[in-house]
Parts: sequence; structure tokens; C-alpha cells
Amino acid sequence: MQLAVQHDTRRPVRYAIEQYYAIRKTRGAAFSPDAADIAFISNTTGTGEVWRVPATGGWPHQVTISGRNVHQVSWSPIGDTLVFTADHDGDENFELFKVPKSGGLPAALGEAPGAQAHFGDWSPDGRQVVYASNKRNPAFFDLYILDVETGHERILWQDDHVNMALTWSPDGQHVLAQRFEQNANQDFFLVDAHTGAARHLTPHEGLVRHFGGVWEPGGRAFLYLTDSGRNYMGLARMEIATGTWEYVEEPPADVVEVAQSRDGRWRALTVNWGGNFVPQVVGLHSGERLVLGEFSLGVTSELAFSLAGDRLAFYHESARTCRDLWVVDLPPAGAAAGGHRGCRQVTFSNVGGIPADDLVMPQSLGYRSFDGLEIPCFLFVPHGGRPDGTLPAVVWPHGGPDYQVTNNFYHWFHVFTGAGYVVLAPNFRGSTGYGKAYQSLNQKDWGGASFRDLIAGADYLVESGWADPRKLAVVGGSFGGFMALTAATREADRWAAVVELFGPSNLFTFIENTPAWWKPYLYEMVGHPERDREQLAERSPVNFLDRVKAPLLVIQGAHDPRVTKTESDQVVERLRALGRDVEYLVFEDEGHGFSRTANEIRAARSVVTFLDRHLS
Repeated sequence: MQLAVQHDTRRPVRYAIEQYYAIRKTRGAAFSPDAADIAFISNTTGTGEVWRVPATGGWPHQVTISGRNVHQVSWSPIGDTLVFTADHDGDENFELFKVPKSGGLPAALGEAPGAQAHFGDWSPDGRQVVYASNKRNPAFFDLYILDVETGHERILWQDDHVNMALTWSPDGQHVLAQRFEQNANQDFFLVDAHTGAARHLTPHEGLVRHFGGVWEPGGRAFLYLTDSGRNYMGLARMEIATGTWEYVEEPPADVVEVAQSRDGRWRALTVNWGGNFVPQVVGLHSGERLVLGEFSLGVTSELAFSLAGDRLAFYHESARTCRDLWVVDLPPAGAAAGGHRGCRQVTFSNVGGIPADDLVMPQSLGYRSFDGLEIPCFLFVPHGGRPDGTLPAVVWPHGGPDYQVTNNFYHWFHVFTGAGYVVLAPNFRGSTGYGKAYQSLNQKDWGGASFRDLIAGADYLVESGWADPRKLAVVGGSFGGFMALTAATREADRWAAVVELFGPSNLFTFIENTPAWWKPYLYEMVGHPERDREQLAERSPVNFLDRVKAPLLVIQGAHDPRVTKTESDQVVERLRALGRDVEYLVFEDEGHGFSRTANEIRAARSVVTFLDRHLS
């Protein structure tokens, strides 16, 4: 990591906030059986809906007009039916729907109001889907098999844990499932698709991650991601009959994602090199490695092969290029090696009228924390900014905390730099992407060493000349909102303004009100209300609001199921009683984050106006 920061001499251009959010958000990639079309999700209409586009490029067609926020989409392997999940106003009670590729009114499947449904996979014959739901008990997720045509369903695996369906075996005999214990600990189970009998594939001790799950042809083995015996996630292969496994790829960095064509000819994966998710595509028969050099910087994700294995779709984005769908045509079976047959962009989301050169490219840096540990971060400097100690700055603690700020497209960062603010986005200890030893450093230490990493970042901004010490703000959401409140109470003299979005303020009520299936995870990550009572009280910002000096803006979604509105209410009510400067913005049709573009624009405008008023 470099410590010397470059700067440019161009004059900044301040665009309207609406222009940044006219840059659309796209995700999801599902090929039609003949690979002629791809279904995807876009917020072009203001909320996430299903669209489809020709795989060769062309005009997209809107498939759903649901008014809901679509979460997942998948295309039947034999026909024109799409299955998707969507919630209502951000409540995260995802429901399962089907819709023809031509569009129309979606039909609900497996209805269970107030519960969550997570799509897993289609059966190989295209008649059934397997999904996970907590409709039996809010604390647990069972697996269900549903006939898409008739709507008939049966419970496949009833189990008092949090289980998710991953993939159906090629012969239709088994479903690969994942048991979630916490973000650093998961297991695989093989479930008989007829009897529901489950076999534990990955027994282990301690914290071991098991992700993914891609079947090889014939279903005798599957590929997956794990950090068993390693600090980083590698690519492994397991034989089903014996349960024996071995590593296939072991880079000194996390393998983030893997996909393999059903005919076994091609494998694609991405590796996290310092916040850049770099793709690799390998011909398993020929040994050919396709060079996709144009995607070496930024984040490549959601790898998806067509059924015939002749096309690969993926998303790519970087700090200056928004997330869009790309397709690579692969050599057909029997063709001589010689590279891919074309790589083309098929969605075009940047319609905001902002040239890429006017967006800020971050610099990857490292600074030393209180104990000498190097904290990786991204620094965004507005065009024309110089390290002369005069610039206003935003310190951005990310959410999670099992998360990583990467080299992808952040609307918020461009809004801030466009308004003239320096942004420091640190990946403090507890962040993903730097090995499980680094990730574990925040466990049961919320508001501890990771908070001191955040403060060291603020010190770095001032000492390096990138920030005026009188013009510092901290802005964060979710866990980052908790960090912002912690900063406001424990470093009260440091900040000119604080913005907190849907963050926990009282760790007791946060744990009490969280969804039932999350509670065991929070007991491990945050603490137990009885066993860890003293520390939870000491780390709850709500207990120290009398120390707050900076003006505070609080933003909250009324339907937030993870960090309920009571967390923000406590902060605002207490600060108002103390006569402190606090503003409160509640979105009645949002949950944890933003599902509607209009709301995100309103929130961004409120935040920038608030910062301009207090940091100018």
C-alpha cells in the first residue's frame, strides 16, 4: 500500500444530486435456456424490478411492474417462466413469485405473510424449485420443494437451525444446503430430495467458512469456497461418496466466487486483490486461460454460465464505472483454443449525464492504528483538492461489520466528493477481505479496537493535511451508524457534524428486537445480554448521549427489521430532552437501507445540506 497521496489540479464540478442517482443500480443475471436473453434486476423505475435483455445486446424489456423491491431472479431451465423474490417497503419479508418472460402480473408462490423466503434452485427438469423459509418458526429456516405449475409444496428438511438451499444436483437426487451459524462459520449438508434425509458434509471445530457450491457434471463432486486450515478463502473440491476434499486454488487472498459450466468445460472465479475482485476464466479441458485484462481493476461479480456453457455473464464496476452486465462468448465444444469470441456490455446504467472523468478515483492507502496495526482504506479527494489543511472531510465507517469497502461504485462517495468533501473509508479490523484472523478482531468488541482504528483514520486525515481539523464529520449506516454514534459520544470534541443512518444505539434493545433467527449470531458477534451485560452497557452509545456536542442528523426506515426504529427513537428523544441539536428524518416506506431511488435522493440531499451548514 502506498502512503504518498497524489492530487490533481482540475476544478471540481458540482452536479445535482439527482444526477448521481440517475446512475442506475443493476444486479442478478439469469440466462434463458437458449442463452438468447438474460434476466436481471434494475431500479430504472425507482425500485428494483425484473428486466430482460438480449445476450447479444439490445433494448431491455421490463418484465415485472410489481412496485416491490425484487431481491432474486432465476429463469426456468426448460421454459419461459421466471421466479423471483421481493419484499415490501424494505421489510425483508421476501415472498416468492413467478412471472412469464413476456411480463404481466406476478403470481405468488408458497405464500406466508410475515415470513422470509429465499430462493435456492430449480430442479433439473424445470418443474420444481427448492427454497428456504422461516414460516414454521421465525427463528429457523426449513427447506421446501414447490411445484411451480400447480403450487403444491412439501417440506423437505425441517431443522431447528438457519439453513439455506443452494443447488440441486444434476441428477435431481440431492439438494446442497448451507447451515449458517455466523458470517465466519457455516456448514454444508447434502439433503435427499425425496426423503429429506440430511448428511453433514463439513463437520469441524472453531470458525470455518463454507460458501458457494457448484456441482461437477454427473454430480459426483462439487466445488466450494472455504478457509478450512487457511487464513483466506480458497477453492476446494469434495467427492460426495467419500466426503474427501482438497484445495484446487489457494491464492494468498480470498477467492470470492466460483462458477462452472454444466458441461464441465469452463470454470470462472474471482479473487479479491486489495478490494479488486479480479476474474479468471479457465478451460478445464484445454487448459486455456482467457485474458480479461479490462476487468483487472474494480469488482467483478455474479458469474453465470449459460446452460450450454457457450456464454458467461458477469457484472463489473469500479469507482468510476457503475455496475453493468457483460457477456463473454466462449469457444464452442470441439473448437480449437484461441480465446473468447467477444466481450460486450449489455446493460448501460450511467444515464446521469456525468462524465467518468468528473468522478473521483480513490487511492488505496494504509495508515497505522493505535497499536501499530496497518489499516487499509480508500481515500477520495475532490478534484483540485490539495493537502493544505483546509478541506472539509467525511470519515465513513462501513456497515457489517463483516464487510469491506472495495473498488466499486459508491453513489454516496461521489455525492460527497462532488460537494467538495474528502472521504476516508477505512477497512478497520473486523472487515472482510484481509483474512479470517483480521475479520475476527472485532468479535465481541463492538466500539473497541475497531473504533480506535476509525479515530486513527481521522488523525491521519488531519496529520497528512487532507482535512481541516475544524471541519471533520463522521457519517455511517448500520454498524457504521453505531460507530458514528460511538464517535459522537466518545470523541465529542473532534466532530463538526455527525450523521447516523439506521444504526444500533442501545445494544440491549438492538439484540432484543432483532429477528429471532439473528439472535444466536448477535450473541456471538456482539455479546449476550446476561453474560456480557457490563460490556454491552459500556459500549451502548445511548448511555452517553449527554456527552454529545456536535449537531446530529439521524435517518431511519420505519420498516427496518434489523435495526428497528426504536434504536433511533431513543437517540432523538434523549438528545431533544437534553436540548441538543438533532434532526430526525424517518422514511415510512423503507427498511434497512434504501429500496427506492426517490428516498435515497432525499436522504443524500438532506445529508449534504446538513454537512454544508455545519462544515462550511
